[in-house]
Amino acid sequence: MLSGSRRLLDGQIPHRDYVSLRPVGTHLLHAHFLLWAGDRLIWWSRSAAWIEWAATAWLWVRIVETRMAPFASSSARWAAAFTAFAATANQFPSMPWNTTDGVLFVTLGVYLHALGRGPAGLLLLGCSSLFRQNFTVVLPAFLLLLGEGRKIRSWILVAFPGALYAAFLLATGAWSDAWSQMSSRGSFLSALLNFRVSPERFACGAVVAFLATSLFGRYPRAAGLLLLAALVATTYRPERSSAGTYYGWFPLGLALGAIPYHVVRDPRAAWTGLLAALLAWTASISEGAPIPDLGSAGTVVWLSMLVSRAVDLPRSAVSALLLLAVFAGVDLHRFRTLSVYYDRPASDLTVGLDGIFPGAKGIRTNERTARFLEERRQAIEVALARKGRILAVPDAPQYWATSAQPNLLSCDWPINGELKHPPVRARVLSDVDAARGRAAAVVSKYKAWEIAYYDSPYVVGEEHFSGSEVRDRIVQGWTKVWENHDYAVYE
Repeated sequence: MLSGSRRLLDGQIPHRDYVSLRPVGTHLLHAHFLLWAGDRLIWWSRSAAWIEWAATAWLWVRIVETRMAPFASSSARWAAAFTAFAATANQFPSMPWNTTDGVLFVTLGVYLHALGRGPAGLLLLGCSSLFRQNFTVVLPAFLLLLGEGRKIRSWILVAFPGALYAAFLLATGAWSDAWSQMSSRGSFLSALLNFRVSPERFACGAVVAFLATSLFGRYPRAAGLLLLAALVATTYRPERSSAGTYYGWFPLGLALGAIPYHVVRDPRAAWTGLLAALLAWTASISEGAPIPDLGSAGTVVWLSMLVSRAVDLPRSAVSALLLLAVFAGVDLHRFRTLSVYYDRPASDLTVGLDGIFPGAKGIRTNERTARFLEERRQAIEVALARKGRILAVPDAPQYWATSAQPNLLSCDWPINGELKHPPVRARVLSDVDAARGRAAAVVSKYKAWEIAYYDSPYVVGEEHFSGSEVRDRIVQGWTKVWENHDYAVYE
């Protein structure tokens, strides 16, 4: 994402001058880091994600309290907020990310609307479409759930940010490129049905919540304890590979299973739950990360409120939510120290990247990844000495955020998964052909996102998401002039 920010600061027009498969709101929102973060660029940009997750969790506490009822005490309020924060931050890498930004803006919009500041809230809600296309598709549903569906002014306010972006693209001649790129990520219908990724967790959550809410009338405390047990169960993760029920779909199933009971008895609570569930589902519309975790703060806070109301006694409600927060905190710590940003466990992160990777001061990694990055640094030095200009493919998007020269390719991460649409891939391959003779290419032999655990070599002709036809074009058509264990330089 920061490489896109760098392109904006260099004056490039998104989509026309460089490939972006999504609107560039995230590039714009985080561009300021490149102006002041210096050697700690990655550290500060990672911190921004943690701040956004925390803000989203707290805002959902305020939304639920405004639309339903206050929590039993400030302790219960903070416990619910922390549990929601842990649900969001549990397994996704902390970095500037379009889904994280879109979720925050939707949350801000719903919060301002709940406070009676409708126009400002609807504008912020509309701004979510500047971060990812899937937010645009569900904006009408948000309007209906907020009771704004019959107001023309509300539709105009929500559509305004997206319309402004479209006008910018038309004015700069980037519209056709933008349409080609942003409509290139495969079947949208398939993405809408991403609950198929984990149907057993989704269905299990819905059934448990439906059974629990059926007890609300006669046995409210039993219902509350059953919901509490289900929420505690979401913190169980049997594998390092994030296969626990916190993998988003179980709590989303819980929320959807609990909503029917409230439709007639407490419509405002039901619509609040639907808003939260809709946001979680929207966050899951993705090919690369088809999980609702990044949008799950609202569902967790709403379910925590149901537990608090069912238990009824203030002291018991506080104790229940504090217990939930403890389990969530233990799981957050356990997973974040076992799997750090696709890296090895924290105990294996013994090598500082200062001097090895620009902008990574304060960041540590394992010995294998450090050697991989050090060999890339050496290869880049060789390539620059030979030609003065370089290509770095395919796994080097972060390099271009701090590079002294702009990228000659129009795509900073030229893997097949980012270049599915034939015209987009053809454009980048044309960039490669145009660069031959003018630049040297630094080509990785192994896939960067697997290097922490094993060496997974690139294979020419591989059509997998992580394969790279761009890399193949260089390896097959250019001449190798230098190599080390992990990289080769081509001219």
